[in-house]
Amino acid sequence: MSPGRGRLLGAAVALALAVTASGGAAVAAGPPTGSGQVTRAALAECPPGPVWANTGGADPQLVQYGPDGDVLSSAPLARGYGDIAFSPDGSTLYGVNFPGADMTTLCTIDTVTGAETASVPVTGPLDDLRVSQGNSAVNGLTARADGMLIAGSSVSEQIFLIDPATGVSSLYPASFPASFPAGFVSAGDFPTLDDGDVLAFATPAGSAAGDPSAVFRIHPDNTVTQIGTVPQVFGGAPSGGSVYGFVSNGDIYRLTDVPTEASTALLPVTVVEATGNGFYGATAVQDAGECPEPSYAVEKSASSAGPVNAGDTLTYTVTVANTSTLTVNGDFTDDLAGVLDDGQVVPGSVTASTSGDLFAEKPLTVPGVPGLPAWKR
Repeated sequence: MSPGRGRLLGAAVALALAVTASGGAAVAAGPPTGSGQVTRAALAECPPGPVWANTGGADPQLVQYGPDGDVLSSAPLARGYGDIAFSPDGSTLYGVNFPGADMTTLCTIDTVTGAETASVPVTGPLDDLRVSQGNSAVNGLTARADGMLIAGSSVSEQIFLIDPATGVSSLYPASFPASFPAGFVSAGDFPTLDDGDVLAFATPAGSAAGDPSAVFRIHPDNTVTQIGTVPQVFGGAPSGGSVYGFVSNGDIYRLTDVPTEASTALLPVTVVEATGNGFYGATAVQDAGECPEPSYAVEKSASSAGPVNAGDTLTYTVTVANTSTLTVNGDFTDDLAGVLDDGQVVPGSVTASTSGDLFAEKPLTVPGVPGLPAWKR
């Protein structure tokens, strides 16, 4: 019995099969193979994974995209966030309110329903912009490896940190604050690159819709270097060694070359998908410069420990559960040769059920048993 490969996200799948004992005794087969952790890779070797974006307007949405721009899931959002950001381990999705003169607020978001599950007011210098400028205008939010959130504003050249536990903001960092050059403000997002630099997107203050964005590297000594220019970015997220840009007109493009030398030249990009969505921000679990470790567990149970008599029916259930907070490629097989030589599959007994979100790339298959259902949410 082989379910092939499927991608699990916060989900479990149960596969049940009934076998009627014939001439001999049907006993439980051995455990499925393929259970356990998926090998962790360095960021440079991290496989492509989903990227998430939030849209604004009258119908704000949280949309999960595959590396080729295919929509994996979507959910309505409570509001149009200035940006969203995953925690380094992918367990928590944050969103920050935008725009308006209301108190700057950091929220946590359920990735399945899009509902806000908690919130904390943001205090300190980032919220001071709300008082001095009439709007904090936070439009960039990204986690770094220690769990702190890097934030940017469209009304300030300063770059900030937010403690997600307390909501307290500070300058990034307080000792020698990094900031965009005079005349530039945040355009959204601060992913950490494999070499330790932070990639930052900015735009000239007062620029118009559609104007290109400047790309900067923030170095470990907190100096800032412009390395190029790209089409307008409202959200950026790394996946599989590339950086994906999300444009206000709905385009998703891939930036594969992130140079190190100072330059204002236009960097080449490839449009992955023209979605038509009005993007406000984007994030991925690789934002913090790490390749989080996915894992899954495979368990099998039988309705009886055996032995059984001829004519009795056993039901075998295999459950595959995602034990991490990431999308997982599950790959396992279960050899029933030791059962089927003493029994036969009950026609129509093969069923599959899921809990949570499950994305199956290949149908479940049982040799000699056609018609096992496949699904893709």
